Amino acid sequence: MFAKQTAACRLDIPLGSMRLHDQLVWDVNDSAADPDLFATAMCVEQSLDRAFAPLIAWHIRDQVPSPEAPMHVLPE
Repeated sequence: MFAKQTAACRLDIPLGSMRLHDQLVWDVNDSAADPDLFATAMCVEQSLDRAFAPLIAWHIRDQVPSPEAPMHVLPE
């Protein structure tokens, strides 16, 4: 079993005259977590233009390391 790994994501996304500014914590090891589904749900829940969804998903993928990527572990 993997230790829980999280990644902080900052969203600062311009779209036309609007800008989405938010932050979230993503569970890197959650294989069920899907950036596309999350982004779509976020747009629905926050009444955002649906055009934000692919941009949100892209920003999440860009900022979250894959579970296979080596992580720096600090000694205790």
